[in-house]
Amino acid sequence: MAIFCIFGFAAAHSEMILAQPRLLDFTISEGKVNCLADFNEPFRWLNTRYDSVQTFPSFLPWLPEIPNTLRIGGSGTADYRLGDIMFAGTLHDLESHTMEIGLMGWLLPLQGIFNPERGLLKFDDLD
Repeated sequence: MAIFCIFGFAAAHSEMILAQPRLLDFTISEGKVNCLADFNEPFRWLNTRYDSVQTFPSFLPWLPEIPNTLRIGGSGTADYRLGDIMFAGTLHDLESHTMEIGLMGWLLPLQGIFNPERGLLKFDDLD
């Protein structure tokens, strides 16, 4: 199972109430600072990038470790970077926080569930 965390946020929508971000969680462990904030932004799949929490060795030994990356475009296209390999596919909304991505070259569609409280996207078939 792979866990992805949200990387970026889009510009505020006109129908949103502009508010200050709210700090939800702040921890320091093993020399790393983890901060979780609520930016009062409505949930959406499109135009979002997710990086895996776990990083993996780079294909070049002198480069730093890299995360797996899932990018969902504005037209429902998706691409998944697994190390130095890219897979392209399409997004299918199943429910409000559940989606499925069909990737070319992947046998079965991948289902992801987004946890809005923690800002994490979990995929059941990815390591």
